[in-house]
Amino acid sequence: MFLDPDQFALQKKLPEVLTHTRYCQICFDIHVAPARENYNEILERAKNVSVITTSYKGHVPVLKKSRVNVAFENCNDREDLIMKLAFQAAAEGFNALIQCDLVREKLRNYGYQKSTWKGGGTPATVDQQMLARNELREEVYRRGS
Repeated sequence: MFLDPDQFALQKKLPEVLTHTRYCQICFDIHVAPARENYNEILERAKNVSVITTSYKGHVPVLKKSRVNVAFENCNDREDLIMKLAFQAAAEGFNALIQCDLVREKLRNYGYQKSTWKGGGTPATVDQQMLARNELREEVYRRGS
């Protein structure tokens, strides 16, 4: 059995067992299949992680906050950076990223130019219902209704 190197692309550190490219059927069933299921489950949770940037003006109802920030550099685009950050937050068991700072950098090399993204944030557990109510309240206040 072969393992695609991009199979665990969002995971920061891979265990030694998952660094090989070829596996026998028994080793694949014992090591790779459970790791793949775990990775896919974390990926599904990462798609539902709320990203709250530093420019957010409202109150964020934080229930629990991580002591360690997550950060990435040299990402191709903004969505790739957000997905990497959200995956790390979901892997730690959080449902939001607060105080996120997402920055695009222009790299100029004579006549050639390209952009890379870097950023970081703090994983946190946020009361999603209260956050939605606060945003709805702010929207009603702004409209004057």
